[in-house]
Amino acid sequence: MKKSIFFILAILIVVELKSQIYCLDNNTEGEQINQVLNPAKSISTNKTVRLNFHFIRKDAYSNFTESSDGMGNNYNGYDFTRDLVNYMNYSQGFNIQMNIPSGNTTPVLAKNFNYVIDAVYFHNNPSLYSYNSGTSLYNLYGTDKPNVMNVFITCCSSGGWAPNTSQTSSVKFTESGLIWKWYRDWVNGGGAIPPPQWAFWTDGNHLCHEIGHLLGLNHTVLFPNGAACPTNIGNTCGDDCGDTPSAADMIHVYGSSVHPHCGFNNVGVGCSNNLMDYSNYNALTPCQIEKVHSGLENGLNPYTTCYAVSVDNSICDLGYPKLSHFGRNVIIGGCSTPPYALELNEKVDVYFSQSVEFFASEFTGSSQLEVIFENTCNF
Repeated sequence: MKKSIFFILAILIVVELKSQIYCLDNNTEGEQINQVLNPAKSISTNKTVRLNFHFIRKDAYSNFTESSDGMGNNYNGYDFTRDLVNYMNYSQGFNIQMNIPSGNTTPVLAKNFNYVIDAVYFHNNPSLYSYNSGTSLYNLYGTDKPNVMNVFITCCSSGGWAPNTSQTSSVKFTESGLIWKWYRDWVNGGGAIPPPQWAFWTDGNHLCHEIGHLLGLNHTVLFPNGAACPTNIGNTCGDDCGDTPSAADMIHVYGSSVHPHCGFNNVGVGCSNNLMDYSNYNALTPCQIEKVHSGLENGLNPYTTCYAVSVDNSICDLGYPKLSHFGRNVIIGGCSTPPYALELNEKVDVYFSQSVEFFASEFTGSSQLEVIFENTCNF
């Protein structure tokens, strides 16, 4: 049954808001001093990063699908991804005081960067279903690599990894073995479906941590393979930020000759609550925030939505797997093939900076289209 067509024009307003999870980061870290190559022009200008999500399955019951959660429930991968990213943006929307060193007065600044879902894909590949398949997955399934960071969700580990932290690298993807594991455990434990927002704390902050690597952030004091820092000063065991806890700070609090291998929800034994440590908390320091904004203004600029709305775009088909489209002047429909339509429960956003033009179109079921104005980058 056809529904009446309606469009929502939304103006985005930027509001400035003052497991053991094992993570690998194949990059050599520098000394514990502030090193930002290009100071950001503005850390108060909100910047949004585009993400593609890929669910890897070995069969119909081993991860999310287009129509279900793979466990017999009517909660599909599109819905789950929206809820996950909504939590990530909620977590990014506030900052907390660093807990180490005790009594520190490190400024608590607004982060002013967040995420948007570009598309969600589903792949049947039993050979790449198990965690630690990231490079092969990226080479085989990575989509729109120069403009969108790709997230691969495999099974079933408490780990995640990103290939490097270089802001000049064009290889931007991360793999998580935790997200599907967490959801499966949640359902098997009798958790509500869909999960409430607070339930996304574990995998939401975990994924913010991994994408933090793609945005240029190292672990605060750990070596890339997760080993403890040595105690000598001046070693290459840090994150190039002098306002994050040093190895010496944490060793002093912990009372040990080495830095503890901090784990999930572990902030009481000398482990920090920094997003780039292992506690799954979300504090970021001014230096870390500066690094992210500097990267997004420079080498990582093509991954931002404000960059994406600087080029005209003609859209033939708005439907899934794309959840977001971007363009300066956007033309929707008017193509010979395929026919333009939204159907069932498809929910799609179109971001534009100058104009949107619609040709004949059809909406069925409870599908929705939101048209959102966004300025081009001003940095």
